[in-house]
Formats: sequence, C-alpha cells, structure tokens
Amino acid sequence: MVQTSQSPRGTYQINCYSNFKTQVPTPSPTKPTDNITAPPSAQSLNKLGTNLPDLIGRVIKTIMGVVGTIALIIFIYAGILWMTAHGNAEREKKAMDTIVWASIGILVILSSYALVNFILEAFI
Repeated sequence: MVQTSQSPRGTYQINCYSNFKTQVPTPSPTKPTDNITAPPSAQSLNKLGTNLPDLIGRVIKTIMGVVGTIALIIFIYAGILWMTAHGNAEREKKAMDTIVWASIGILVILSSYALVNFILEAFI
C-alpha cells in the first residue's frame, strides 16, 4: 500500500509496503526561485575562448604543419629513391624531379602564406 503525506517543510513523503521512506522536494508556487540564470550571451557561447583572427591563425598553423610534414615525407622518399637507383638514370631522374617539384610546392605554399598574411595585416 502506498501513502503520501506532506511534511511541514513542503516535501512529500511516500510510504511504500515496507518502512522505506522517500522525500521528494516540491517547489512552492509562491516562493521565488534562487537559481534564476541570465540568458546566454555571445561570450558564454564562445567555447574556445578566442576571437576569429586567433582561430584563423590556429587553423593556418595546423595546415602549415601538415604541409611541412608531407613535404618532409616526399623529400625522404625522393632521397631514398635516389640512393637506391644504383646508376639507373631513369630512377635518378624521377628522384630529382620529385625533389624539384616538392621544392616548388613548398615555395608556392610559403609564398601564398606570406601573401595572405600581408593582405590580412593590410586590411584588418
């Protein structure tokens, strides 16, 4: 059998078949609540704690790190290819072409970074 009764503190007691008692707090409709929170502002919605230029800078740094790692792997591959050519002119030419094109790629990436950095500093 289940019985409910209200205690003087404003909570309900639920008595079940055993002597187990549970108190459930109930808010009073006449008492104001103490935990009223303000609506979220734009500052509280910023989970990273940074502004847009800092976020763009982090993304560019990450991309440059990945591009540098890829370039290093390509240079190592071309060096191994060149060392293991054993006088084969075709493999030596392929290794040299790989090194040249990887160098050109690095120059293009660095110059594009410098150009974007110059434009952003000039207009922002």
